[in-house]
Amino acid sequence: MNLKALIIMVLFTFLAGCGHTGKDFNYRYAKYIKNGETTKIELIRELGKPNRKGVTNGSEWWIYEYNSYRLGKSYSKDLQVTFDEQGVVKTNNSSSNFP
Repeated sequence: MNLKALIIMVLFTFLAGCGHTGKDFNYRYAKYIKNGETTKIELIRELGKPNRKGVTNGSEWWIYEYNSYRLGKSYSKDLQVTFDEQGVVKTNNSSSNFP
């Protein structure tokens, strides 16, 4: 194997080990979300549009998620929010393993 082929193979292996899914969002804002107070408008202003939306048992929910893969390590951050009929946060749950 010549040097050029080896460099291309190493570069491809490096690039294949990196990537992301979802849309990055300001995870630090999650600690300011207050059940019964924070609105959909505030979430969109601070975090942008969610990755996914749905309805379960009559309650609308939004999910923000971002996953990053770097050289064999994976990191994720997620925020799940449900709303009442007026568009105010009813419940929220977040998790992250980013350093």
